[in-house]
Amino acid sequence: MNYFKFLCFFWAAIGIVSRIAMVVMGKKWNTWETEKAYAKKKTYLGLFS
Repeated sequence: MNYFKFLCFFWAAIGIVSRIAMVVMGKKWNTWETEKAYAKKKTYLGLFS
């Protein structure tokens, strides 16, 4: 498997896992996204200050 194929599969896996997380977490995902990921004071990946 070449580098580009691996990169495509990896990117697709990130997309699939994030969509599953959105469905499973529901309202908690929305809260995290609005309060951490898109906050004015940015944190590292929305997890660390």
